[in-house]
Amino acid sequence: MIAAGSVPLPASPTIPIQRVIKGGLLAGVIDISYVMFLWVLVLKKTTAMRIWQSVATGLLGKDAFQGGLPTAILGGLLHFTIAMTWTVIYWQVYRRSSALRRMSRSTGGAIAAGMLYGACIWLAMNFVVLTLSKATYVPVTAWQFWANLAQHAIMIGPTITLLVRER
Repeated sequence: MIAAGSVPLPASPTIPIQRVIKGGLLAGVIDISYVMFLWVLVLKKTTAMRIWQSVATGLLGKDAFQGGLPTAILGGLLHFTIAMTWTVIYWQVYRRSSALRRMSRSTGGAIAAGMLYGACIWLAMNFVVLTLSKATYVPVTAWQFWANLAQHAIMIGPTITLLVRER
């Protein structure tokens, strides 16, 4: 007779919703960490509170900076909602595209897909989402545009594609 604890259970694969949640949350954490590191610690141009409030400017405009902690919390909720939305969009495309699933079987393929997806996320955020909101978009002539493009291609897209893919 085998003791109940001595037989290893088969590893259960994560279900898609778990992969999507992990991907969205980690992408959101990485994104905001980059922003905080660059703007608060390196450039010393702002505070963490104002960064969170700047996310809320998409809905509230410049009034977000007068709202204190409540608008910073709103910015945090919006930030993670946006990260989760981009992750869900990728998952929807991934599950419908056999070519993308084949490509993502290898780590290199998933990273390549992620780099392209990350660049697309930044371009859509800057030219569509920010333009349609009360926030300001970043002109392509600004160094921040190119830094954000690289950051999304290197950090955000691959995070999403590596965590969402089936293993």
